[in-house]
Amino acid sequence: MALRPEEQYTEGGHLEVSGLKKAFKSARVLENVNFEVKPGERHGMIGVNGAGKSTLFNLIAGDLKPDEGSVHLDGEELTHLSVQDRVLRGLGRTYQVSSLAKPLTVGANLVLSLGDGRLPSMLQPWHRALDNQALMESAKQFELDEWLDETVDNLSHGMQRQLELAMVLHRKPRLLLLDEPAAGLSLESVIVCLRPFANFLGNQPSDHRTRRRYGP
Repeated sequence: MALRPEEQYTEGGHLEVSGLKKAFKSARVLENVNFEVKPGERHGMIGVNGAGKSTLFNLIAGDLKPDEGSVHLDGEELTHLSVQDRVLRGLGRTYQVSSLAKPLTVGANLVLSLGDGRLPSMLQPWHRALDNQALMESAKQFELDEWLDETVDNLSHGMQRQLELAMVLHRKPRLLLLDEPAAGLSLESVIVCLRPFANFLGNQPSDHRTRRRYGP
């Protein structure tokens, strides 16, 4: 059952991963992965290319289904839910390669972050949804407010990253997964992308920082 927007994102963010296994044919990528992330904790995943970092993110976010194991967020099992349903339950995620609707404008992409991921209808065009003050504030934070009518395909890699982060942070996720968010960015773009996180992280209930390594 999908959640209505007003039902989203109560306090929380407790991730529990239990016994996750994933293989692609004979290649075992993840074997019995177990860990938890408590509300307010920041964890960094480090490992060589091919260690299974993105695969683990894909299992948590729903892009892949595990061969075994489970994923829980605040006590609710997400293992068999779709990506969209996990987003509606407060899980935010960025990808190594920006996953934007590139034929659409910046403004239209921002509007996608308002609801359940479906495009606005012709009766409710995206520019009316941009009257949302909080959404416009997100655009300003990432220096996108003057680019709302620009097609995403025409943006630089750095600005596409800014847009993706603006979209995921606007939803105020309970759990946020960032897959190499600064990869390929200039120093200027990194600064623009990191600045809004100060407010987001500052609203979290605690400030634990740990580093962990996963993979075979």
